[in-house]
Amino acid sequence: SGKRMRPLLGLLAYASITGEYAPALPGAAAVELGHNFSLIHDDIEDSDLERRHRATLWTLHGLPQAINTGDAVFVLPRLALHRLTAPRLRRRRLARRRARLMRLYDETCLALCEGQYIDIWTGEHDVTMTVDLYFDMIGRKTAALISASIEAGALLATDDEEVITRYRAFGWALGLA
Repeated sequence: SGKRMRPLLGLLAYASITGEYAPALPGAAAVELGHNFSLIHDDIEDSDLERRHRATLWTLHGLPQAINTGDAVFVLPRLALHRLTAPRLRRRRLARRRARLMRLYDETCLALCEGQYIDIWTGEHDVTMTVDLYFDMIGRKTAALISASIEAGALLATDDEEVITRYRAFGWALGLA
């Protein structure tokens, strides 16, 4: 279970431009899998025993298997992106979009790790988080994930950089909200 809000937003972004959603399904799967890898690691880092009223992976199978599983789930989104096909795009354009989506995924994962660092560090040092630091942290976590989801949907749907930029900005604002 789960909200699956991020992949839905990517599909909606794609559909709002093209009128369909099916070609963007591998991208949506990549978004959901990427989020899930982060949750596996987050449960370990926070020593959480439960997620959504269910035992966490590390409590069921131990830390080594949970870390290994989280790492494996980290790779699955990239494999999903390789499954993207778009009959209306020529092979070269599709290859460029795949490469751009992979870069977006990697940059988003890095931002997520940076935000998680801030979250862990402030908890370990019993530091009161300032408003600016809080917005920096959620910008790298929640806003980055939502923005990337919506940007990915737009990136798959159009070559218009202005449209892609506006969708990214909308996702960023939504993520901060």
